[in-house]
Amino acid sequence: MMEGIIIALILGLNPTFLLAEEEIVDDQGTESVQSAVETVEGTRARIADDTFDNQKVAAEVRTVLSSVVSSALDGDMAGYLKYLTTSDRDRFKEQESVTQIQPVSETWMKDWEAQYQKNLKDTLRQVASMPLKVNSTGVKTAQAVLDSADGRLAFNLDRGGWFDTSWRVNISDSTTKEAVAQGLQKGLRSISTISAATAEESAQKIAYHLLLPLASSQM
Repeated sequence: MMEGIIIALILGLNPTFLLAEEEIVDDQGTESVQSAVETVEGTRARIADDTFDNQKVAAEVRTVLSSVVSSALDGDMAGYLKYLTTSDRDRFKEQESVTQIQPVSETWMKDWEAQYQKNLKDTLRQVASMPLKVNSTGVKTAQAVLDSADGRLAFNLDRGGWFDTSWRVNISDSTTKEAVAQGLQKGLRSISTISAATAEESAQKIAYHLLLPLASSQM
């Protein structure tokens, strides 16, 4: 039984999924570790097929990215980085950022809301305004492509462990905290000059510029 639990932990599964298989191993006493691994892989595949579809993943990823944009508007660097993978956040803990993030001015936000007659953050939270294509490549990984009139961005995302099932943006290991900070500040300056016919189009462009520092590629 212990072997099955260890294998489950290695594969990122809840050990309770293996109880039935472990009982077989204990009863027969002839099952090999390899057989147990094959059983786990089959269980893992069934879990992926049953609970992870692209529409569900897309909705979860949209929620994450809209939260990132909301933090960016406030100039909240800690909140912005909160949605990175654990390994990226740990790497950044050892780095200092010298760029002080200046949020968009309240005057700009009021002007935006007066022009479009909508609340800016509410519009950004209504992530239908973010045309996002998501492909889930497995239980724990996904790729997302965000389209806007200003360009297209691609993102790599990872799902956390058993106790943290949220999606997190996975950036390049070569990207520094300072580079992200400078990119975010540049994005905040860029959105002040955005011109768009509708609130939705404007929201798409805002999302593009504020998410650009975390993108895996720009197209």
